[in-house]
Amino acid sequence: MRNAAQEIAVIPATRPADGFTLVELMVTLSVMAVLASIALPSFQGTIRLNRVSTENNEFIAALNLARSEAIKARSISEMCASADGVTCGTDWSLGWMVWSDLNRDGDVDAPAEVVRFERGNPQVTVVANIPGIAPGTSAVRYNGRGQPVLPGGTVFPANVVTMHPLACASGADHLRDIQVARTGQIRTVSGVCP
Repeated sequence: MRNAAQEIAVIPATRPADGFTLVELMVTLSVMAVLASIALPSFQGTIRLNRVSTENNEFIAALNLARSEAIKARSISEMCASADGVTCGTDWSLGWMVWSDLNRDGDVDAPAEVVRFERGNPQVTVVANIPGIAPGTSAVRYNGRGQPVLPGGTVFPANVVTMHPLACASGADHLRDIQVARTGQIRTVSGVCP
């Protein structure tokens, strides 16, 4: 049998409570705040680049669709700047639409079929520079052979559409030039913001 002295010796010692002290918590939060302030600017650059890449991919998909529609219908197909998906405009940053010009009058009307409309990202600037036409031109046309053409039907040498984020820091690799060759082939060239 155990006696009372042995019973008292068996009581375990109290141990400290689990968890963080207030000082440890404050130090951890301070370190996290410093790391977040360092990471945030580079994360914003990544977000801007992702926006431009997404717009670039959407624009190329629409150009390829316009070319494909022209070849399929053996007629004129056009991709134009559009804010509403019903009429052509002049500001590519607001959006664009692809349509088939079945009666070849250059207007979106009853016989014309709107194939696709894409609203632009308000955080990305899109500017078209088409040789032979004033800057800010609102349309890229393809003939039935899939070649980019001017309104009179002349094949133009190259088309350049430039995209960059609204907040484009000088020297940042966020600029994209979409180039359309005489054959209708499309490529993207990366550049730096001015």
